[in-house]
Amino acid sequence: MTMTRPLFLQVTSSHPAYLGMVMDHGVRHQAYCKKWDYDFLIETPEQMDGPWTRLESILKHLRRGVHSHVFCLDADVFIADFSHDLREMTPSWAYTAFTIHPYPWGHQGVFHLQCGGYSFRTCLASIAFVERILKGRQFFPDDQTIVNQLMIGPEGDKWQQGLRVLPCEWNQTIQNCDFKTHPPIIAAFHGTQALDGNSSPEFRRELMRKVALDYPYKKEGA
Repeated sequence: MTMTRPLFLQVTSSHPAYLGMVMDHGVRHQAYCKKWDYDFLIETPEQMDGPWTRLESILKHLRRGVHSHVFCLDADVFIADFSHDLREMTPSWAYTAFTIHPYPWGHQGVFHLQCGGYSFRTCLASIAFVERILKGRQFFPDDQTIVNQLMIGPEGDKWQQGLRVLPCEWNQTIQNCDFKTHPPIIAAFHGTQALDGNSSPEFRRELMRKVALDYPYKKEGA
């Protein structure tokens, strides 16, 4: 089987605010997928077990081997710049890619790899990495902690082979950068408590709606 099309995937709960975030920008993301010839899929499991449900879904699609890539974005993220193909994140030598926040490295030398979106090229290395993340779920509070531990801990030499570190515009969080001076490719709304102390999903949804107006897009064929 020849894998030619990537998969644009979002996995969200039925919580009105989170599902609302996804649906608010669903037409935008369908237009993006049409432009770049992606398959588009939203999954709404009956039960969400934090980030683990999302990772289980990613693993399911990687194992199926139907798609050349699996790109899974959080609910509180939208694609702002349609001129970039997400496949740019994972060239042929890379199995996965993450942005560093703060980038580069931060004023105090403090950084983390941001897991607000997952980018995988379909290959054995990607499958092994997601399996390894899920294996550690009983020992760590969240997926981001595991990913950073795997990449910079004792197993780092193994997992860093094929890791691409991206500049922050590929997952540009609004509290870290001014979008007007540092335009995002992917606009992210994690950690909005840094803006006014409010990180509720309802606040993020409304903020996303407002900011998205600054990033108009053209529907293919329109």
